[in-house]
Amino acid sequence: MNRKQQLEQKGILVLRDSDEEKEIEFELNFLSSLSLPQRFLMMQNKTQELKNNLEKNGHKRIDIFFSYLDDMIKMKKAAGRNIDLEDLKYLKEIKKRKAAN
Repeated sequence: MNRKQQLEQKGILVLRDSDEEKEIEFELNFLSSLSLPQRFLMMQNKTQELKNNLEKNGHKRIDIFFSYLDDMIKMKKAAGRNIDLEDLKYLKEIKKRKAAN
């Protein structure tokens, strides 16, 4: 087994050049491999990290809201900006994978 294969087996993506499609595919595969408790723990940790960063930078009141996937898809469609339409491709892929599981 070569070094690249060893790293990828540990969940580390190795790319010679930037490849957004491979990065997203890797991320989606990683996230879908997590159990529900693991995903919630990761979300809790990232939320706390975000709150700490906001407080550290002078924000006093911090409310963080999450959207359901279907709601996020509707909001991205409604916004209609190029960046939102680009996000839609990946959100739809996530929804498709969730339905398959």
